[in-house]
Amino acid sequence: MFYIPLYYMYLDNKIITLNSAYATRLNGTFNSNLLFNFRNILSEDESFVRAYISVMNAQFPNSFYIITTTNNVFNYTYNDLTLRTITIPVGNYNATSLITEMESLLTLNTTPMTITIDADTGKLTFTASVNFSIYQTPFSAVLGLFRETTISTLIDPVFSVLSVLTASYPLNLLGPKQILIKSSQLAISSFDSKTLGINDTLACIVNGVAPFGLVQYEMTNELNKNLLINPNIAQIDIRITDENDNLYDFNNINWTMTLCLTVERSDEPRLTPPLIPLVKDLDKKEVKVKDPVDEELKLLES
Repeated sequence: MFYIPLYYMYLDNKIITLNSAYATRLNGTFNSNLLFNFRNILSEDESFVRAYISVMNAQFPNSFYIITTTNNVFNYTYNDLTLRTITIPVGNYNATSLITEMESLLTLNTTPMTITIDADTGKLTFTASVNFSIYQTPFSAVLGLFRETTISTLIDPVFSVLSVLTASYPLNLLGPKQILIKSSQLAISSFDSKTLGINDTLACIVNGVAPFGLVQYEMTNELNKNLLINPNIAQIDIRITDENDNLYDFNNINWTMTLCLTVERSDEPRLTPPLIPLVKDLDKKEVKVKDPVDEELKLLES
């Protein structure tokens, strides 16, 4: 009898818990660019078919600030063409505290301005005793003077009219809206509108908690299980960024995360009897079946 080899597939799940306290920090107390030096997480052996990665849960402290080193520079001119700069200290601000800080720094820079906010529109108005202009920076976009951007430029500033300038858009102190988990070693097929191409984002988490709260995420469906591109993984690198690809500054406070590595594997071939027997002797002699004998006719012929 013939036998048909059958291959059996099974899932090999590995839970990987990550705590930033036990990683190699690549950006110091920012705690957002880390390397976990595992010995061997995944290797492409004979049983390997494919692998998937998913973020099962994550806990991030909202210890980062609204105004950071990436969006705290204010460039402007005051009564002449001399470029001036004030730098806002990093931290969390509301409209009142930010206006107070800016007015104080502008006065110390011998370029006093009065800043007010319209309670109905949320737009800022800058007033001085001389004409001035404000240049495009990430911070001036926060102030509503330009469209939100991460590119700093000294081209096409906005000018005051009769020493008064009102922003085109509302003051935006919402801060980062997303927490992106990125990894080159755990790369999947993901895209973003900033580059219009493939990036290394592993998961995207909504930041909807107040400052100094806890951002919590938990996987709810299989759509968050993604095919791994790299079948051989020894180390795990993790970068935590906002929606503009700026690394977060967690201010030395640790975060935790749980990953699930799912590997599809195949067993060795097994020999099992087929469900339908195979005919092998096709040259057997045909056996004739006799017709029934009429016993009464047989007696008459005797």
